[in-house]
Amino acid sequence: MNSEIHMTRSFGDIYELLKGKFVLTDDNVYSLYPSLFGSAAHVCVTEHGEDFKTLENAGRVLAEMATARLDRKSALVAVGGGVVGDLGGFAAAVYMRGVEWINVPTTLLAQLDSSIGGKTGVDLKGYKNMVGAFHLPKKVRICTDFIKTLPKREILCGLGEGFKTALLDETAQAEWNALSEKKDAETDYYPFVSACARFKESVVNEDFKEGGKRKILNLGHTVGHALEYLDDHRLSHGEYVAVGLAAESGVGKALGKISGGTADFIRGEAEKLAPNFKRLISSYGGEKVAEAAQADKKNVGGKISLMLAENHRTSEVYLAKEELAKELDEWISNL
Repeated sequence: MNSEIHMTRSFGDIYELLKGKFVLTDDNVYSLYPSLFGSAAHVCVTEHGEDFKTLENAGRVLAEMATARLDRKSALVAVGGGVVGDLGGFAAAVYMRGVEWINVPTTLLAQLDSSIGGKTGVDLKGYKNMVGAFHLPKKVRICTDFIKTLPKREILCGLGEGFKTALLDETAQAEWNALSEKKDAETDYYPFVSACARFKESVVNEDFKEGGKRKILNLGHTVGHALEYLDDHRLSHGEYVAVGLAAESGVGKALGKISGGTADFIRGEAEKLAPNFKRLISSYGGEKVAEAAQADKKNVGGKISLMLAENHRTSEVYLAKEELAKELDEWISNL
């Protein structure tokens, strides 16, 4: 069963969707759009940020669902960014062994990527999404007008994942090229978000539980997640992914898997998306990044998995920790 994905520019559509529902949101979204939640039957407000994507906070949401007397025919609506979507989807997956949920992503990152695909989960001991479930939302409602209230950091966060998709898909690449250099909150992201969302939807429909093709969506995420863990989530997820894309393509170039032109292009775009690019990667070095990457869920046989892309075609390489550390240090020394 696939999610029903619908795009809109109207907050009125979202207001109608929330009527009589149990709604999970965070304090940022609730303070920005208080009137949006007036039609809901119950609103559960959590604090915002990755620090609250935990088992403990999921327990609080579940307890509130029970207090609201949700049953197996009830539905949870998650209105927020990726943290709210992951948390709400996870709560829906485990409450009474699974109830329906609806995802209303409010950030650029969530709209073009994390709201689609049914991956839900919470973090454990600082590692992202170590506890979770595959649980598709019944509906995904994407309203790009939410982007107009996003700060620059959140725009960059979404663009990091968006650039990843552009490296994988020709339509997303064309829309990426069409975006103005400015790329601020006033930019019309509707065509780009639509292209990215439709691409991810097609990949997920082909490989729901990541047994094959869906692994291409991990492009940039091995090093990206390692840096995010080491840096204690101080930057946005998209910035870490941008640096991960550059670092992994640099390793791919050294291994002869992708061309120098592609690696240089990816690095150039990453530097625009991640203002802390050089500071971030140089602060930790290859050894620490490779060690953190050993905990990645994609690894096989004790070797670390890297996805690479060139001309919208992908390949995967597996490196021992020592190999990855060496290649990363060599790449860092040439920055």
